[in-house]
Amino acid sequence: MKTEKRRRRRKDARPSELLDAALAEFAERGFGNATIDGIARRADVARATVYLYFADKDALFDALMRRRLTDPLEQLDSAFNSYDGDSETLLKMLFIKLYEDAGDEEAVTVLRVLAAEGNRFPHLVQLHHDRVMRVGMGYLQKIIARGVARGEFAAHAAETDMRVLIAPAIMTLFWRMVFSKVADIDQEKIIEGHLRVVLDGIRK
Repeated sequence: MKTEKRRRRRKDARPSELLDAALAEFAERGFGNATIDGIARRADVARATVYLYFADKDALFDALMRRRLTDPLEQLDSAFNSYDGDSETLLKMLFIKLYEDAGDEEAVTVLRVLAAEGNRFPHLVQLHHDRVMRVGMGYLQKIIARGVARGEFAAHAAETDMRVLIAPAIMTLFWRMVFSKVADIDQEKIIEGHLRVVLDGIRK
């Protein structure tokens, strides 16, 4: 019985272990040069085991995005829907989440792959846009609309391109990708300044 339970726990953990291995493979070799064989070796499993859980590299990349980016955003949406306080607090929650991603190695690896190989694999760029960028900006737009409706934000805020409001977070992510070893940034100060500039511009 104990052996069966250990096997069951091991099987349940397998997808996460394979995703960890895929992350390491993509980080070291990029998407184009990564192989299922390489991922299997890193996870210490047979090649066929990978295919039991994921159809191909695309499915692994998609699952990585869902694990670190899409699923947490959906959890935020659930929190937003049950929250009855002021919209500024919701905005801060979303921005803090964006900056957490900017400092996370998994999110950085995904962006490195897209930046370096997006022209070769445009479907991955489209996937990231649809699953992450569009969803995140949709939540931001919903918060802004909520604040306008409640009289907390100026009416013009709803007409702002949401990409303008998140631009400093995107800059921070790319700074970490390129310049972190040369000149790292104080993320707390960046968040503080980002929120101040946005809120000063949209408060009623």
